[in-house]
Amino acid sequence: MSLPGRRKRVGVDKSTEPGQDSFLDVVANLIGILIILVMLIGTQAKSVWEQLRAEKNTVDEEVEQLEKGIGSAKRSVAKLKSENSEIENAIERQKRATGVVQDERDKVQLAIKKAKSLIQAKQNEMGEAQKQKQVLVSTADRLRNELNNLQGQVQSLNSMPAKMGIINHLPTPIAKTVFGEEVHFRLLGGKLVHVPLNELVIQMRSEWKVKAKKLTQTPSTIETVGPVDNFRLQYKLILREQVQKTDHGVVRSTVPGLDRFILLPTRDNLGEDFDFALSPDSQFSQRIRRMDPNEVTISIWVYPDSFGQFGTLKKFLYDKGFRCAGWPLPENQPISGSPNGFRTAAQ
Repeated sequence: MSLPGRRKRVGVDKSTEPGQDSFLDVVANLIGILIILVMLIGTQAKSVWEQLRAEKNTVDEEVEQLEKGIGSAKRSVAKLKSENSEIENAIERQKRATGVVQDERDKVQLAIKKAKSLIQAKQNEMGEAQKQKQVLVSTADRLRNELNNLQGQVQSLNSMPAKMGIINHLPTPIAKTVFGEEVHFRLLGGKLVHVPLNELVIQMRSEWKVKAKKLTQTPSTIETVGPVDNFRLQYKLILREQVQKTDHGVVRSTVPGLDRFILLPTRDNLGEDFDFALSPDSQFSQRIRRMDPNEVTISIWVYPDSFGQFGTLKKFLYDKGFRCAGWPLPENQPISGSPNGFRTAAQ
C-alpha cells in the first residue's frame, strides 16, 4: 500500500544519480581546509600576539626607563635651579661687597691724593726754607771769613811795630786787547780751578749747524755740550734778522745765531785750595808751566769772597811773565757770555 501524495519513481536507475558521498567528501575537505587555516591563523596570531606582548614589555621597560630618566632629569634640573639660585645670590652678595670695597678704595685713593698734596706742599715749603737756609749759611760763612780776615789783619797791625816799610807795587801798563790764546780759571771760595771754556766752545761750534735745524720749528733752542773738566756749556740759539743791501734793494732774511751761553759746574767745591794751587806740585802750576807767557793770557773769573786772593794770584802770574785779566762776578752768578760782549783787556 502506498502513501497518498507520494509517487513512486518508476523506472529510474539509481546508478545514474550524483553520489552524496562525493559531496560529503568535498564538504569534509573544505571543513578540513578551514580548520587548517584557522589553526594556521591561530598559530600566527599567537606568534604575533606574543611578539606584540614582547614588544609591549620592551616599550614598557623603555617607558619606565624614560620615566626614571625624566624623574632624574627633573631632580637634576631642580638641583641646578637651586644651585643657580645660590650662585646668583652669591654673585649679588659679591657685587655688594665689591661696591663696598670700591667705595673704600675711592676713599683711600682720595686720602692718598690729599696726603701727597700735603707732602708736596710741605716739601715745597721745606725746599724754599732750605734754599733760604743755604743762602743764609753761605752769607754767614762769607761774613765769618771776612771777619776772621779783618781780625787777623787787626792783630797783625797791632803786633807790628810802627815803622816805615816798602809797599810792593805791580806796574800797570796800558791795557791791551787780547788777540792770542786765552786760558781761563775760576777763583771761588778760596779754590782755583781751570775753566775749559775754549774746549767747550769748540764742541759747541762743531754741532752748531746740526742743532740750528731745530729753529725751523721753533724760534729758539737751548742745547748743552760737555762735560769737560767738570764743566758743561749751555747755549741758546735764536733766529736773527739779517739785512743786506743789493743792487735790487734791501734783502731781509733770518739766520741762526748765538744768543748767549753759561758755564755750569757738574758739582760744588771744584778746584785746589788757593795756597796749594800756588805750590810747584799743584795742577795749576803744572798747567801754566806748559804755556808760553808771550803767547798766552790768563783770565781769572773771580768772586767777591776771593778778591783778596786775586791780588796775590796776579803777582804770582806777573812774576812768571804772564799777562793777567780779571773778570769780577757777582755772588752766585755763573760764568756767561754773548756775541755782544767785549774782548778781554789784559795788563
